[in-house]
Amino acid sequence: MRAAAGINFTSGLLLWCGIFFVPQFVQQVREISPARSGLVLMPLMFGAALGTLVTGRLAARSGRYRIWPITGGVLMTIAMVLLASLDRQSSLAFAALSALRLGTGAGCSMQPSLLAAQNGVRPDQLGIATSTALLFRTLGNTIGIPVFGGILNAGLAGRALEPAAVASALRPVFIVAVIVGVVSTLAALRLPERPLRNHTAFGGPTPDPVVAPVTVPAPIDA
Repeated sequence: MRAAAGINFTSGLLLWCGIFFVPQFVQQVREISPARSGLVLMPLMFGAALGTLVTGRLAARSGRYRIWPITGGVLMTIAMVLLASLDRQSSLAFAALSALRLGTGAGCSMQPSLLAAQNGVRPDQLGIATSTALLFRTLGNTIGIPVFGGILNAGLAGRALEPAAVASALRPVFIVAVIVGVVSTLAALRLPERPLRNHTAFGGPTPDPVVAPVTVPAPIDA
């Protein structure tokens, strides 16, 4: 449960780091309008949805889920390394592909780790496990943005808000996010692999329906 909570915390933190600071790069460094910069986020959200869909189906089919948070942590770490290399000469396509990799990694991490938390507790504790995992995911969103924003503001302190200065101040944000991605991967490596449950009832497998025997009435003598 603790490993699943850590994965949800770090993946939520990294996902929202991309949602907030990739548009900052597009608008402030590449000087693209806010409307067009929103298009760069489309690959990120598409990747998150695709990663969630694919890993959910594959985990249900194979009964194995541990590999996906590990894969997701590696993808998010690589994406943050690529984002940390952004400068004024970086293309929008490069930024969009990096965002796609980040979203896919988050999708691979979030849903399987939630499944692992649910699968690792008793059926009567499913609500507690689900709410705890989602709480840590929300905490990652809530804590990560102010922390990363503070790093960006510290990098811009006393400097003019110019494209080169913003690009230089964004680099430490993504470098710190790389460290978070490594932590997410390490947490995924500690995730235990348990057989998926094959029943939904609280007391055990759902019993077969009981079919009442058909009674034929005795003939009535005239």
